[in-house]
Amino acid sequence: RQYGRHNEFSRIINRYKFVVVVFWAAWCGPCRIISPEFEKLSNDKAFSQVDFYKIDIDEQVKIATEVGIRQIPTFVLFKYGAQI
Repeated sequence: RQYGRHNEFSRIINRYKFVVVVFWAAWCGPCRIISPEFEKLSNDKAFSQVDFYKIDIDEQVKIATEVGIRQIPTFVLFKYGAQI
């Protein structure tokens, strides 16, 4: 899922047992390369207990800053709201 609202971020990462977030940008070549694989994983029944989100760092600067994103693409795993 494409993620777009800062005020929902805490709710989403706290609501689900496991959440994988990829931080990306439209201008990032490696981000575009991994995007189809990320989509495949998000639709794979083997990962049905995991929610997958994409956060565009250009649109969600505040979230990217709070999480400490310094390069992209960056994958972050949250478990019950805690970054692991």
